Amino acid sequence: MKVIISIVFVCFNLLGKAQTGLETNYNLAYNGRNITVSYKKTIQNFALSSGLKYHINRIEHVPINTFFKNSAYANNFAEKIGVQIGLDYFLLKRQNYKLGIYYNNQLSYISQMIKALYVYEQLVPNPQSEFDFSYVKHENIFGPVFESEHTFGMVLETKLTSQFYTVLRAGIGVMFWKNTDSSVIFTSNLNQHGLLFTSFGNIGFGYVLN
Repeated sequence: MKVIISIVFVCFNLLGKAQTGLETNYNLAYNGRNITVSYKKTIQNFALSSGLKYHINRIEHVPINTFFKNSAYANNFAEKIGVQIGLDYFLLKRQNYKLGIYYNNQLSYISQMIKALYVYEQLVPNPQSEFDFSYVKHENIFGPVFESEHTFGMVLETKLTSQFYTVLRAGIGVMFWKNTDSSVIFTSNLNQHGLLFTSFGNIGFGYVLN
């Protein structure tokens, strides 16, 4: 019992000394672009953040004949909202900047768009390649799909003033996905869930509250 009380006391003591702040980021996630707003606690070399993310629908950035990568497309406002959790650990701390490693998790429950090209008609009497046909582009939406993207990489935090700073992150990771739309069947994955290797990057702006 004394050990538990001691651990709780240490935790509260550290939290009392923690620096708090707000951070907003523009993120290039695997499933598309989003903006996050997070509450941040910094204790010595560690910084823990959590907050909400807002997905940006950009139909022109959805690639053709591709599943999941840059293909998230919210059907309604609720699908635009997700959750993000982050942890930074700074290996190098200088007066004007901090360099370290990070972990980030983004959770989404969002629909997906599929763009596909179908042959419309041939352009020459004896077609020899795909360039000898005209095509029609079809756009279909399915989902929602549950997605959990986990990335690890490098983080650079640069001090602007005593309260304002910028932050850059870049890394790689994996995304777990689970399709909830029974009208869509992935014949290559009948379990309707899987794992994808991903990349991630963001640029952000932070404000220290205390």
